[in-house]
Amino acid sequence: MSRKRLLERYPLLEDGRIAIDVSLESVEDLYDRFERAVPFIKKDLNDEFADYLAESGREIGSLPFVVRLNLDRLPDESLMERVRASIRHYFEYREGIEARAMKKMFDTSLWLGAGGFLLLAGDITLTRFFAERAGVIGGILLGGLTIAAWVALWESLANLLVNWAPRRSDIRLYRRLAGAEILFRETFVKAGPA
Repeated sequence: MSRKRLLERYPLLEDGRIAIDVSLESVEDLYDRFERAVPFIKKDLNDEFADYLAESGREIGSLPFVVRLNLDRLPDESLMERVRASIRHYFEYREGIEARAMKKMFDTSLWLGAGGFLLLAGDITLTRFFAERAGVIGGILLGGLTIAAWVALWESLANLLVNWAPRRSDIRLYRRLAGAEILFRETFVKAGPA
């Protein structure tokens, strides 16, 4: 998305940062409704809110941004700080989940690659020694070994080439969201004299 189109979609603050605006009636709207009694620091964010922040962050890319919560009435300072901490902790948690998934993917790719090379080495060795004496069944087994080796190698390589970049991008995104400044803005308009 071009910078111009991006700025049409998101407001720009005076300091040049983009504001991801979220309008809500109360801070409780930020959290999963099943966790009303859980302390703020441990609450899961509402899925729609978390997804909106993540998609906005992806759209904004590397440009600096803040998250601005627009409320009818501002909460007290201690509640604002707890909300900031809970949003930070939530995205740190998501970053950790993604980092573990990426490590598991890398480990799996490593094992598949090593297994593929071993199968291929075994196939080449067995083919040299038994190709002429293997017969039909032996030929089928050696062919199956070749296919298994290449499938394992391909899966290892494809896993790294296809899945590595999106996971790495998500880790960076969650880190940026965890570190984003959270601003509060009162949007309640007091009725004046009629």
